[in-house]
Amino acid sequence: KILNFNKKKLLFSTNLLESLFNKKVNYHYNYVLSGIKFNRKKIKKKYDLIFYLRNHKNKNTDLQIKLARQIAIKYNVVTIGKKINHKNIKNFGYIPRSKLNFILQRTKYSFISSENQYSLFAIDSLKNGTYIFYNKEKHSSKTLLKNMIPLDYSNQKLFTAISDKLKKKYINPKNFNPKNFNKIYGYFKI
Repeated sequence: KILNFNKKKLLFSTNLLESLFNKKVNYHYNYVLSGIKFNRKKIKKKYDLIFYLRNHKNKNTDLQIKLARQIAIKYNVVTIGKKINHKNIKNFGYIPRSKLNFILQRTKYSFISSENQYSLFAIDSLKNGTYIFYNKEKHSSKTLLKNMIPLDYSNQKLFTAISDKLKKKYINPKNFNPKNFNKIYGYFKI
């Protein structure tokens, strides 16, 4: 309530709180994207899909495990964090961020949990040329990035939607230029 009375510019790192505020001209979101530094190396993609699994009520872990098991029948699936007992899934467990970036450079797609479209895992995926599947029900399907793919996580045909994307030939995503955000947002110089 206090921030809603504020007449100055407010800058938020993500859009998680956007629904709690009045639609004011001086409230801006997703500043976290301005600091992305892309890995420009072209590296052969070894894995089709990666899941970051953590036991937390907001992370929809059960859905991710179910999908990983289904997709691993036809595609090369890897996980970080919590391990899945499945013969076709490569589990890396809890790893340092440098190793995560190494794996993401070799992965075509990542599946992010519902609560934060621009989590650290999502940003690491973007900067390493990995397309992201995100929940369009929780986030605006209007995204700045073409390598973010909105899906309805509650849809019964979610597995089919992911499989259809994995079947297509992988094309390296075009990186956006964070400097162009000044044109889009106009608030990066405070």
